[in-house]
Amino acid sequence: IESTKSAAGVAGATGAEVPLAALGDGETATVSRLLFEDPARLKKLLALGILPGVQLTLLRHRPMLVLQVDLSQLAIDERLGEAVRVRRAP
Repeated sequence: IESTKSAAGVAGATGAEVPLAALGDGETATVSRLLFEDPARLKKLLALGILPGVQLTLLRHRPMLVLQVDLSQLAIDERLGEAVRVRRAP
């Protein structure tokens, strides 16, 4: 979990790490880190159970990002989804 101020310039340094919205529909990935400018956005993600190490599946992109996290389906807006970085499942 990082402030975007400290993460600037290193987003591409890990190779396989991509923004959540870069996944295809039905693709599964593991949350690698959360970037945030606003602590309220971070709190929202944590309250939804989206935190580093959690596996999720992106079910669809529109009209919102719809995710499967464990047994729950969640919908988040793209702005909130921009804070989530994931690593694709092998």
